[in-house]
Amino acid sequence: MSQSPELPLQFHKSHLPALDGVRAIAVFLVIFYHFGVPRVPGAHGVMIFFVLSGFLITWLLLKEDEQNGTISLAGFYKRRTLRIFLPFMSIGFY
Repeated sequence: MSQSPELPLQFHKSHLPALDGVRAIAVFLVIFYHFGVPRVPGAHGVMIFFVLSGFLITWLLLKEDEQNGTISLAGFYKRRTLRIFLPFMSIGFY
Protein backbone atom coordinates (compact mmCIF):
# COMPACT_ATOMS: atom_id res chain seq x y z
CA MET A 1 0.00 0.00 0.00
CA SER A 2 1.34 3.41 -0.90
CA GLN A 3 1.15 6.02 1.84
CA SER A 4 1.76 9.71 1.60
CA PRO A 5 5.28 10.64 2.76
CA GLU A 6 4.06 12.73 5.72
CA LEU A 7 1.66 10.07 7.08
CA PRO A 8 4.36 7.97 8.82
CA LEU A 9 5.58 11.16 10.51
CA GLN A 10 2.17 11.49 12.16
CA PHE A 11 2.14 7.93 13.58
CA HIS A 12 4.18 8.94 16.63
CA LYS A 13 1.16 10.83 17.96
CA SER A 14 -0.95 8.95 20.48
CA HIS A 15 -3.75 11.53 20.46
CA LEU A 16 -5.34 13.41 17.58
CA PRO A 17 -6.73 16.63 19.12
CA ALA A 18 -8.65 17.59 15.98
CA LEU A 19 -10.95 14.62 16.54
CA ASP A 20 -12.04 15.94 19.95
CA GLY A 21 -14.06 18.72 18.31
CA VAL A 22 -15.73 16.31 15.91
CA ARG A 23 -16.50 13.96 18.82
CA ALA A 24 -18.02 16.87 20.79
CA ILE A 25 -20.28 17.79 17.87
CA ALA A 26 -21.46 14.19 17.65
CA VAL A 27 -22.18 14.06 21.39
CA PHE A 28 -24.18 17.29 21.33
CA LEU A 29 -26.19 16.18 18.30
CA VAL A 30 -27.23 13.00 20.09
CA ILE A 31 -27.93 14.75 23.42
CA PHE A 32 -29.97 17.54 21.84
CA TYR A 33 -31.94 14.99 19.84
CA HIS A 34 -32.79 13.06 23.00
CA PHE A 35 -33.86 16.27 24.73
CA GLY A 36 -36.33 16.79 21.90
CA VAL A 37 -34.77 19.87 20.32
CA PRO A 38 -36.58 20.29 16.99
CA ARG A 39 -34.76 19.63 13.72
CA VAL A 40 -31.63 18.22 15.38
CA PRO A 41 -30.32 15.27 13.36
CA GLY A 42 -29.39 12.89 16.17
CA ALA A 43 -28.76 10.10 13.67
CA HIS A 44 -25.96 12.19 12.19
CA GLY A 45 -24.24 12.19 15.59
CA VAL A 46 -24.36 8.40 15.67
CA MET A 47 -23.07 8.27 12.11
CA ILE A 48 -20.18 10.56 13.06
CA PHE A 49 -19.24 8.13 15.84
CA PHE A 50 -19.19 5.23 13.39
CA VAL A 51 -17.00 7.18 10.96
CA LEU A 52 -14.63 8.20 13.79
CA SER A 53 -14.42 4.59 14.98
CA GLY A 54 -13.55 3.38 11.49
CA PHE A 55 -10.94 6.10 11.10
CA LEU A 56 -9.33 5.39 14.47
CA ILE A 57 -9.25 1.63 13.89
CA THR A 58 -7.64 2.19 10.49
CA TRP A 59 -5.18 4.67 12.06
CA LEU A 60 -4.13 2.11 14.69
CA LEU A 61 -3.72 -0.64 12.11
CA LEU A 62 -1.66 1.58 9.81
CA LYS A 63 0.47 2.63 12.78
CA GLU A 64 1.08 -1.02 13.69
CA ASP A 65 1.96 -1.84 10.08
CA GLU A 66 4.41 1.08 9.98
CA GLN A 67 6.10 -0.01 13.23
CA ASN A 68 6.14 -3.80 12.75
CA GLY A 69 5.75 -4.31 9.03
CA THR A 70 2.67 -6.45 9.66
CA ILE A 71 -0.74 -6.31 11.30
CA SER A 72 -1.87 -8.78 13.95
CA LEU A 73 -5.65 -8.75 14.23
CA ALA A 74 -5.47 -11.04 17.27
CA GLY A 75 -3.10 -8.58 18.95
CA PHE A 76 -5.33 -5.66 17.95
CA TYR A 77 -8.43 -7.24 19.50
CA LYS A 78 -6.49 -8.26 22.60
CA ARG A 79 -5.34 -4.65 23.14
CA ARG A 80 -8.86 -3.29 22.53
CA THR A 81 -10.37 -5.82 24.97
CA LEU A 82 -7.86 -4.95 27.67
CA ARG A 83 -8.37 -1.24 27.10
CA ILE A 84 -12.15 -1.54 27.50
CA PHE A 85 -12.56 -4.20 30.16
CA LEU A 86 -9.77 -3.39 32.63
CA PRO A 87 -11.18 0.06 33.51
CA PHE A 88 -14.69 -1.41 33.51
CA MET A 89 -13.67 -4.13 35.99
CA SER A 90 -11.85 -1.64 38.21
CA ILE A 91 -14.99 0.43 38.88
CA GLY A 92 -16.85 -2.56 40.25
CA PHE A 93 -19.58 -3.24 37.70
CA TYR A 94 -18.73 -6.91 37.40
